[in-house]
Amino acid sequence: MNRLPRILPDSCERHLLMVASVRIGLSGVALAAPIGLAWLAGVATAPALWTWGLVLLGLSLCSLFIARLMQAAGNDRLRLAQAERFYAAKCLIAGQCWGALPLLAQRPVPDGYLLALVIILLTSATMAGLLMALFRHAYLCFLLPMMLPLAWRLASEGSAMRLSAWGILAATLVLALSHRALHRRAVALIELRERSEATNREQALILDAVAEGVLLVREGRVVKCNRRAAELFACPYDSFIGSMLGALHENPGEWAERDTALQQRPDGSLDYTACLLRRDGRRFWAELSARALQPGDLARGVVWLVSDISERLYAESQLRASERRFRHLAALSSDWYWEQDAEFRYTQLNGAHLDALLTPSHHALGRRRWELPGIAGVSEEQWSAHRTQLDAHEPFADFVYQMPSRAGELRWVSSSGHPMFDEHGRFCGYHGVGTDITERMDNAARFRHLAHHDTLTGLPNRRLLDDRLEQAIAQARRWGQRVVVMLLDLDDFKLINDSAGHAAGDRALRTVAERLRRTVRESDTIARLGGDEFVVVLNEADERLDTCPVADKIIDAVREPVFVDGCEYRLGVSIGIAMYPDHGDTPVQLLALADKAMYRSKSEGGASVQIAPVPDGQQLPLNFPTEPGKRHLDA
Repeated sequence: MNRLPRILPDSCERHLLMVASVRIGLSGVALAAPIGLAWLAGVATAPALWTWGLVLLGLSLCSLFIARLMQAAGNDRLRLAQAERFYAAKCLIAGQCWGALPLLAQRPVPDGYLLALVIILLTSATMAGLLMALFRHAYLCFLLPMMLPLAWRLASEGSAMRLSAWGILAATLVLALSHRALHRRAVALIELRERSEATNREQALILDAVAEGVLLVREGRVVKCNRRAAELFACPYDSFIGSMLGALHENPGEWAERDTALQQRPDGSLDYTACLLRRDGRRFWAELSARALQPGDLARGVVWLVSDISERLYAESQLRASERRFRHLAALSSDWYWEQDAEFRYTQLNGAHLDALLTPSHHALGRRRWELPGIAGVSEEQWSAHRTQLDAHEPFADFVYQMPSRAGELRWVSSSGHPMFDEHGRFCGYHGVGTDITERMDNAARFRHLAHHDTLTGLPNRRLLDDRLEQAIAQARRWGQRVVVMLLDLDDFKLINDSAGHAAGDRALRTVAERLRRTVRESDTIARLGGDEFVVVLNEADERLDTCPVADKIIDAVREPVFVDGCEYRLGVSIGIAMYPDHGDTPVQLLALADKAMYRSKSEGGASVQIAPVPDGQQLPLNFPTEPGKRHLDA
C-alpha cells in the first residue's frame, strides 16, 4: 500500500514546525482580531464584544503557552505529543470563537456586513490552511466550527441568502480537500528528505565502519588495512601498519602452518578460525579468510578478512544452555509446545499438563487443527481467515477455539504459532504454544455481564437498555411495527427503606424484579434504571398490541404483598408509556416522554397508567379498560 502515514516520521521536527506555525499564527491573529472586533461592534452588544475579544486574547496566551511547552519538551516525545493534543484543542476552540461571530449578532445584519464577514472568515480559513499544512486534524478542528455557523446564519436570513449558505458549504469542502492534498504533499516532501538523509547516513556508516577488518599482507607483514582492523586489535591505525600477522596469533606456530597451507592451495584461498591477540594482550576468537591477489605468487600480496566471532560463540553457548533450560521448563509449564508439518498436520505435542486438560495428544497427531475431534467456538469466517493466514505462511497469535477435555467439558484454548523455514528458505511447517484460557474467558464473560447488568437485580442496566431499545426501533422500522416503552416507578417504596433499612429495600427490589420478569415475554426487555425505577420494552408491537393487559399484569404483580424480614408491605407502581413511532424515533425521546407520563401518573395518585401525548392530536391504537382500582388516563 502506498498510503502516506498520518504522522510524519520525524515527530521532533514536526513539532518544531508546529512551534513556527503557532508563532506565525499569533501574528495572523493580531491582524485579524481588530477586523473581527470592528465587524462585531456594528452588530453585537457590548458584553458580547468584550467576551469575544477576551476569549481571543485567552487563545493567544494559550498559543504562547503551547509554544513554550513544546520548546521545553525537547526530544521528549510524550510531552511533545501532549502539546500537540493541546494545539488541536486550541484550534477547535479558536474555530468556535471565529464561528461565533455570526451567532453573536443581535441586531439585523445588513447584507454588506454579511459579505464582509464571509470575506474575513474565508481569508482566515485559507491562511490557516497554509500555516497548518502539516496538521490535518488540527486544521479540520479549526475549519468546521468556524464555517458551519456562518452557513447556518446565512441560511436563516431568508431564501435570498440560502444560495450563499450553500456556497459557504462548498467553499468549506474545497478548503478541506485542498488542505488534504497540501498535507499529503508536505508529508511526502519531508519523507523524501528524510529518506535521502537516511541514505546518506547509511553510506557514511558503511565507509566509516566496515563490519570486518580488511588487511593487505605481504610476506607476513600488514601493509594496508581499514580502521575496523585496527579497532579489532585495539591498536592505533598508524602503529598497526607494519605488524606481523603471525605475532597477532595466540599460537604463532598455528600461523606458520596456515601460511604453508595457503602457499600450497592452487586457488590461493584459505578459511579458518583462530584465537588472536589484541595489542593489550586480550584474546578474541576470529574467522579469517585469505584471498591471494595472484594465486601461486603470494609475494604480490594476500587480502585477509578478519571477523570477531567472540560474541557469536558466546551467544551459541548461551543458546545451547537456554535450550536445555527451555526443555526443563516445558516439562513444568502449564502451556504446551506443538509443531506442524508443511501440510499443517500436528507432528509433535509436548507439555506436562496437556493430557490432563485436553484429549490425549495422539488424537491430534496427524490431524490438522480444523480436523481435531470436537473442536468448536470458531465460525466459518474465522476458519477461512485462519487458513488464509496459514497458506500465506504468516505468524499468528491468540487463535482461540474450544476443545473437549478428558472429562468431557469444553475448554477454551489459545494457540499462537510461527512459520518454520529450512536453510534454503523453503516452508517446512509451524511451531508454537497452546494455553488453556478457560478461566480467563469465564472471567471476561462475568465482567461483560457485570458491565451491562444491574448488580442488585440482575436486570439489564441503562447501557444495555439503550442498546436493546436501539435494536428494537431498527427492527420495528424495517417491519413496520411498534415499540412500546413503559417507565415504572414504585409507589411508597421509600417507606420500606425508612422503616426497615436499605438492606430490606434491596430484597424488596429483587422480589419486584423477579415478578416483572414473569409479566412479559422472553423477547421483551426489563431494565432497572436505578433506585426504584424500571423500564419495560415491548418489541414487535402491532396495531392492536395488548399493551393494557401487560400494564395491568405489572400493576397486579407489584401490588401483591412483599414480605421482608417477617413484615408485609404493599407497593404500587406508576407507569408512563411512550411508543415508537407515534411519540418519537430515538431511545432518548421515548424515555423522556415516558418519564413525563410517569410523573403525571404520580401526580394523579399513583398506581395508574399514563400515556404520553401524541403530536397533532393523533389517536393511538390502544384501548384502556377502566377496572376498579386502576386508572388509565390519557395524559
